Amino acid sequence: MKLLREIIISAIGNLLYYLIHIINKTIKLNVINNSGIIDFEKEKIIYAIYHQDTFTPLYHSRNKNIAMFVTNDNKGDILNSTVRYLGYDTLKLRDDIPALFIDMGKKINNGQNVVFAVDGPSGPKGIVKDGVFYLSDQCGAPIVPVNMIYTKHFKLTWRWDEYKLPLPFTIVNMFFCKPVEGLKRKEDLKNALG
Repeated sequence: MKLLREIIISAIGNLLYYLIHIINKTIKLNVINNSGIIDFEKEKIIYAIYHQDTFTPLYHSRNKNIAMFVTNDNKGDILNSTVRYLGYDTLKLRDDIPALFIDMGKKINNGQNVVFAVDGPSGPKGIVKDGVFYLSDQCGAPIVPVNMIYTKHFKLTWRWDEYKLPLPFTIVNMFFCKPVEGLKRKEDLKNALG
């Protein structure tokens, strides 16, 4: 039974990988860097994004030594399988939250960047949670908001995050915004993400 589950998860992860790959190959992606950071791979950075906007960034930032959290359930296992094909390192969520953030902080301090869905893993949509700030404070990495604008997309309205899938051959603008810091950083992050 366990082997069958692993085969199914791997197959679905593989299908999602090809879906991400095929759709992203057809889009016109404009990357606008307003962050002031010249070389993202030479800095330790936490990319902050809304859960619904991860489809194109996951593809764009593939194989760039980036870590991310995934849930510890069937959906998380499928996502884990998919993003590993894209070259991401993952850390499964668990009950010991302080230890989890310490482990992710070690990844950052060892040279990996992190992508952090600030309203994940299960919402509510568009509500920035404090975990990204805790992680930033712990390891001294700046928080760079990533804002996505699609000219045409399909919204998965039955999901909590109303996940956005860009339609093939559409234009996607990906903005790397100025890092958020200071007392109003939560408000600034929410504003930067739209």
